[in-house]
Amino acid sequence: MQGVASGGEWGGGVLMLSENAKPEKKGFYTAWSQMGVSGGFVLSSLAFWLARQLPQASFMSWGWRLPFLASALLFLVAMYIRRNIEENRDFLVRQDGAAQTEKIPLVQILRHHRRALLQAIALRLPENGAVYLFFTFSLVYCRHLGIPDGSIIGCVTLAMVVEFFSILFWGALADRIGFRRVYLIGTLGVLLLAFPFFWLLESAHFGAMLLAMMLGLPFCHGAMIGAQPPLVAALFPANVRYTGLSLGHEIGSILAGGFGPMLAVALLMAFDSSWPVSLLLVAWAGCALVALWSLRGHAQR
Repeated sequence: MQGVASGGEWGGGVLMLSENAKPEKKGFYTAWSQMGVSGGFVLSSLAFWLARQLPQASFMSWGWRLPFLASALLFLVAMYIRRNIEENRDFLVRQDGAAQTEKIPLVQILRHHRRALLQAIALRLPENGAVYLFFTFSLVYCRHLGIPDGSIIGCVTLAMVVEFFSILFWGALADRIGFRRVYLIGTLGVLLLAFPFFWLLESAHFGAMLLAMMLGLPFCHGAMIGAQPPLVAALFPANVRYTGLSLGHEIGSILAGGFGPMLAVALLMAFDSSWPVSLLLVAWAGCALVALWSLRGHAQR
């Protein structure tokens, strides 16, 4: 179900913005779609907090359902958009030309665009993997250290609020200096932060933990996710772009965001230390660096 939701929705939203935006504003406009990550976290936390204001018995009986019922409003907005929006310019131009859309674009991706698919997956690994380790595994690790949940959740929430705005900054910066360069900043940030991130958490000091989250989320993750959509979308031609973009995005999510937190917990249980998890971050960042290196000519074009 996550694949249907994110694979179908994210790719479509990104392409609507990317293919209809002016070339010099692609980064800024597609960054708005990426704000859903941090914005969704903050809004869901707020909704949960509001529901928790009910008496305990009421919350456990029916109150916890209220945020889910309220999400029906989003469904109505989505249906309105679908009934009134037009197709992207790039897609319409492709249809009017000699080449029509592919009947089975997945086959075309696997047959003719395997390199681009692998690049898209590799770019996704540190972005998706790191963010899940930063704001989910960190809760497990802090509990392992005996740090109260409230402290780390507060740090994560504050960092997510800041990232909500930093994503726009990174998207706008990518329009000025290039998407590959901004993505490289975020990837190198993950590489350099892999070990210090957990050292800062181990201090159990709120300021140090907040610094770790600010570096990991608004800086490293914000830079990668802010520059990601146009960079990955440009890997594929218009007739298979939706499929290629979404497929690379979701396979990367499975490998990093899906298995990553479970693997991190397993490593923590086996070694009773954070250094194997840090090496996992280094490995993901290394894969993305190889992909970015292979995009040198592509980025110029």
